Amino acid sequence: MAGTIAGLVLLGHPSAERFAAGVYALAAGRTTELSRALLRHAACGRVSAEYASVLHALVGERPLAPAVAGLLSTGSTSGRALALGLSTAIDLVERTTRPR
Repeated sequence: MAGTIAGLVLLGHPSAERFAAGVYALAAGRTTELSRALLRHAACGRVSAEYASVLHALVGERPLAPAVAGLLSTGSTSGRALALGLSTAIDLVERTTRPR
């Protein structure tokens, strides 16, 4: 969820703040304080260097493959979850904010 929240915030989705607040509220009592802190940081657009590296690569500022590899190697599953969240955010932005 943190990857999706951060992606929506950083991509400027109009519902990012409301979505982040809802997820954060639902997380109370359902996850660890560490995970809730990650959600708080994501809602403010604060991400890891590995996540930021992928964003920079997506806009052509650096090579994509090493950036994705770096994110995917973060933690045992955290990097993959963040990458999936970023992909979800990109899809949501594309589906809900682009004129048709």
